[in-house]
Amino acid sequence: MILLWCDSRASALNPALQISQYAHTAWTIREGFLTGVVSSIAQTADGYLWVGTETGLFRFDGVRLMPWQARGDERLPSMNITDLLVRLKDDYGGPRIIVTENGAVYADEPGQDGHVHDELRVAYIAEHLAAVHAAIEQGVDVTGYCYWSLLDNFEWALGYLQRFGIVHVDYETQRRVPKRSGLWYRDYIAAERNGGGVA
Repeated sequence: MILLWCDSRASALNPALQISQYAHTAWTIREGFLTGVVSSIAQTADGYLWVGTETGLFRFDGVRLMPWQARGDERLPSMNITDLLVRLKDDYGGPRIIVTENGAVYADEPGQDGHVHDELRVAYIAEHLAAVHAAIEQGVDVTGYCYWSLLDNFEWALGYLQRFGIVHVDYETQRRVPKRSGLWYRDYIAAERNGGGVA
């Protein structure tokens, strides 16, 4: 178990700062605790600090650190990929960029019909593809985008607890079934290849 703590002057998050600017900032956690080894950390524009460990995703609001799990129509926090890609273009002279990993983790399972209806993941992919298109329209040379991942798999930070794939894997039988997101992404790619835009 890791406990994060320090003095109280760091209790407010500033959404204008990049996470790297918090590298030497300690945070006071007055409520909650974090389990596991930290594997990733990010801040969203709404001011939340997100901490990933092998036991799951935690949200820190400056006071409380709470485990986070999507429920109902709740969606993962959306990072502003358009701004990030434009900044990379501006700061590094317009290099060609390939987004090699971008994905959403959910504890999705097949429904009674045997299919995974992961509409939150469909929305996540659609939002991020639209953000990439917006960056391209601002002159960013994006030459590729790869969703992470094709298959549900063992994640070093989350194990088998949650799923990233657009193809569901039954870990016991190894049977693979495309999720709704996989079918949507297939149709999106086909429409883009035919010049039809977003499917």
